[in-house]
Amino acid sequence: MSIIVSATTVLAAAPAFGAPAKATAPDLGSIIAAQQKQIDALAAEVAALRAQQAKAPAAASATAGPPAISTTQLASQQAQIDSVNAKVAQNAPAWRGGPQFNGNGFSFKPGGEVQYDFGYVSNPNNALATSNLGYNGFVRRLMVSAQGDVPGGFTYSINLNFAGGVVGYEDVILAYQPVNSKWSAQIGYMIPFNGLDNMTSNEFTSFVEASQFQDAWNNGRRIGAAVGYTADTWLIDAGLFNGAINTQATNTEWQTAVRGVYYPRALGGQLHFGASYQYRKTQVSAQGNLYQARPFTQTTSVRFVGTGPANNTGTIASGIAASGDQIFGAELAGIWGPLHFAAEAQYLMVAAIKPGQVLPPGQASTGQRLLNDPSFFSVYGEIGYWLTGETRGYSKGEFARTNIRNPFDKGGWGGVQLVGRIDYLNLTKWVGGTGSGIVAGVLNGGQQTGYQLALNWWPTDFVRFTTQYDRAQITGGPNAGAVDPTSTSLLTDRSYGVNVVTLRAQLDF
Repeated sequence: MSIIVSATTVLAAAPAFGAPAKATAPDLGSIIAAQQKQIDALAAEVAALRAQQAKAPAAASATAGPPAISTTQLASQQAQIDSVNAKVAQNAPAWRGGPQFNGNGFSFKPGGEVQYDFGYVSNPNNALATSNLGYNGFVRRLMVSAQGDVPGGFTYSINLNFAGGVVGYEDVILAYQPVNSKWSAQIGYMIPFNGLDNMTSNEFTSFVEASQFQDAWNNGRRIGAAVGYTADTWLIDAGLFNGAINTQATNTEWQTAVRGVYYPRALGGQLHFGASYQYRKTQVSAQGNLYQARPFTQTTSVRFVGTGPANNTGTIASGIAASGDQIFGAELAGIWGPLHFAAEAQYLMVAAIKPGQVLPPGQASTGQRLLNDPSFFSVYGEIGYWLTGETRGYSKGEFARTNIRNPFDKGGWGGVQLVGRIDYLNLTKWVGGTGSGIVAGVLNGGQQTGYQLALNWWPTDFVRFTTQYDRAQITGGPNAGAVDPTSTSLLTDRSYGVNVVTLRAQLDF
């Protein structure tokens, strides 16, 4: 009854991490099945021998050897099976919304995201000569991503956006953060630490778009390098950045940014206090910035507020001649069970290029030159409540994925969240002098206040449907004369409203 199976043969059948599957998996299954049959046969024989022992004389029982030998063989065979099963389990992917493969210090997790938006933006008094208002639908994001670890404490994240039929880039980052270290460093294409709403992934924001100052200030991703320190209840990040990922070698714009957050567990919930600062310089061959904002949706490219000249189309062509700007930000948020609130304010100071100012050789300005430096302000506040009892996700300075209590796949109806927000932006500022878009010395960029309401339904942790209504109330701005041409009020004081409805379907993995 001797059975000899080489452990080397069995373990060699287990696939190495990253190796092609081919016929390895079926062969390994056959080996395991054969081993299990041998174990079952041995167990049956041992049981039979023990039954014979019970009937044999005590002396015979004392000298009987086969049970001891068979038990040893059985234990050896089981150890081989356990070893093979352990190796199979080690190489099998873990599932965290998508497969994650691990082995030899490496990890690799493919992912993706789809966001489809359909919406309506009203044309105030049907006064704007554009076909870009009304109904529209488009793919907001069509993402393919990969992230993982490399031995030595390195991580990577690559996110490509194919919406619109072209390749766009979101985070493309190589980072260094050893295990158990509070320090980290990263280089790549990233958001330069400009506020809670923008640092939170677009998958987890309360509304379909971030707060409007992110749009107005042009707070986009940049190529750069950054360092950070993350403790149990606070963090600080700082970085130096250049321009967009696909700009040419002539790009000379740059930016420094720093953000600190204190996030204690206190008062029965999760608190968040943050502050940020950005110092930005424009490209020397085209020194200028256009500050403008959409009406809380990207289903239209029309802007009702912006620091360009008056027009009747909603398309603002030029902005302010400026060598750069500075942005000061403050953040406040809290989570208590199903209730959360969040608020942010940002103040932007422009370093305007003055009329008659002579620039050094090789430098040029774009946009209108102003007598004085303008400054702009924006603030929002929101309150949200999970009607189904969830608690909004949060992790180290930003909102994160929420765990749905009764998802579809468990027989439930998912989670439902109701969120309201007021979002205010002021691009109107006294600058003196005259010029296009300047009314009695005031730069008529306009004020936009959004009264927003969103209903978010999450059937599972990874699927979301949003219905959002916005009432945009505009005072002044480049289109005020076209919308209300008969008013006797100054252009800076003429007000009108715009209705916006946006529906979103989202899947991420």
